Amino acid sequence: MKQNLPHHFALSPDGRTIVVNGGTKGAGLYDWRTGQMRYVPLPAGFDGFGWGSYSPDGKNLVGVAGMARQHPQVTPGMQLGIIDLATEKTVTFSVYSSTGVFRSPVFRPDGRAVLYVGSGQTLFLFDLKTQNSRALLSSEDGFASIDTPSFISADTVFFVGSGPRNSELREAVRKLGATSPFLSIPYVLRVGSRPEVAHLDFVKSQLSDRYGHLPLLMPASRNGERIAFISLSGSESARKAYLSGGVARYDLFVMEHGRVRQVTRLENYMAYCAISDDGSTAAFGLHTGPLSEVRSLGRGRIPLELTIVDLNTGQVTHTDFLRRVYSVASN
Repeated sequence: MKQNLPHHFALSPDGRTIVVNGGTKGAGLYDWRTGQMRYVPLPAGFDGFGWGSYSPDGKNLVGVAGMARQHPQVTPGMQLGIIDLATEKTVTFSVYSSTGVFRSPVFRPDGRAVLYVGSGQTLFLFDLKTQNSRALLSSEDGFASIDTPSFISADTVFFVGSGPRNSELREAVRKLGATSPFLSIPYVLRVGSRPEVAHLDFVKSQLSDRYGHLPLLMPASRNGERIAFISLSGSESARKAYLSGGVARYDLFVMEHGRVRQVTRLENYMAYCAISDDGSTAAFGLHTGPLSEVRSLGRGRIPLELTIVDLNTGQVTHTDFLRRVYSVASN
């Protein structure tokens, strides 16, 4: 952990602050411009704030508040936590999930409900007024995996899914060129309808290119105007490296109005990514050593550092996030 980046982080709506799970210290807020790190403490009885994300107005955080372990053989419970950043007060709610496991909560644009991925890899919406959850996907429309869900309108959700249970959707994915239903595919869900494959032209082009692949994560900005993802770099040198030795050199891309644009020219190993709500900024984990280390280390041990990119100018900012985090943690 001290060599690597937390597997989930999120940007504030204006892209100026990163939120991460600070463990027993609470929600960690990192200002990448100044390098300052501060923590918002959690109420007594909680010792973690995972999958944190900002409200559209930037005034609140929502995340999975982990309850402190009371017994070594009993798995601690989790609740939905909402932090008011002005007062640093946290309110927690019990949400429906048959196994008690849920993740990836995000606010609806009006701030009155929270979307989350529940057990069984389906999507739920928790109404903050009534404190009730309702499933947005039926059991037959669920998936083996759902990642980076986000609202792109008041009643439309964009996400990456794999292994759709619906036979018609599986057949649609196969006809697009997918060799396995467990490939990651972008989907759109209009509340009250069934999920559909999103960005068909993009999906078709990626599946038809034997050197390309579909991204595992595709976080979207407000209204889905920009979607960030990591993919094989488009340069000829990256293609040759992949063909000759299977070495994958990655870069960050954005999709805007259905068109894809390569933002960075780093040609290194990358993992995890986030985008600000205003679409100005993206963050990702960048391999900090030579590319030759990637195979010898294995994916779980590749050192990554938080890296920021301005999506308008392409300017890349390298941070010392990990040093900041662990110097604070050791105090």
